[in-house]
Amino acid sequence: MPDYTTLSTQIELFKTKINTLTSSTLTAYDLTLMASALNTLAEALGVNDISALTNTSLDQITAAKVAAIAEINSSANGTSITNLQTASSAATTSLNSLSSRVTTVETINTTQTGLISAVESSAQNSGYASWVNVTTGTVSAINGSAFLCFPVANNDIIVTLPSSPTVGSKVKIYDANGTSFTNNIRINTSGISVQGISGNIYLNKNWGKIELLYINPTAGWTFV
Repeated sequence: MPDYTTLSTQIELFKTKINTLTSSTLTAYDLTLMASALNTLAEALGVNDISALTNTSLDQITAAKVAAIAEINSSANGTSITNLQTASSAATTSLNSLSSRVTTVETINTTQTGLISAVESSAQNSGYASWVNVTTGTVSAINGSAFLCFPVANNDIIVTLPSSPTVGSKVKIYDANGTSFTNNIRINTSGISVQGISGNIYLNKNWGKIELLYINPTAGWTFV
């Protein structure tokens, strides 16, 4: 850049003339001359040089940046960075794939859990119809009857067994209220013995269960 330190005298002289001009009314021609003089002074002060040098410096900085990036990319470190970026991308892809697989496994697990519950429920009540709630009165059993009884005071529950059961008939009675000790559930055997004993039987154990299987006319019913 040129040396502009010797222009101080000219600058001071120009300032004096500007002050003189502004103290009086200027014509359009005077203003034109003043504008031209200011432009000349700006060029003399190196404004254009400074702007050009600034642009040159910016270009040099940009070129240096590009060269530095190219140098890094071509170096061992640059290769390592590229490899790391590739590995990171592959890991992200694998993670996304794993997330999808985990979701699939969770869905399968939920489905299997539901199936297991259904199978367990079916196994527990295998050979029986759906549970029937009984709160009071008399109900008649058939092969495969399953009763959930809710005995309370002054509400007798009587379960009447089939009078002509077939071999292998089954009946299940359950105290679902936990009160059969004080509010017995009577089982009317319809005149058929239970394990060789005639007469009605009672469920009188809280939360208790009686499950009966018909053997034949001689043996009658038996507890399962």
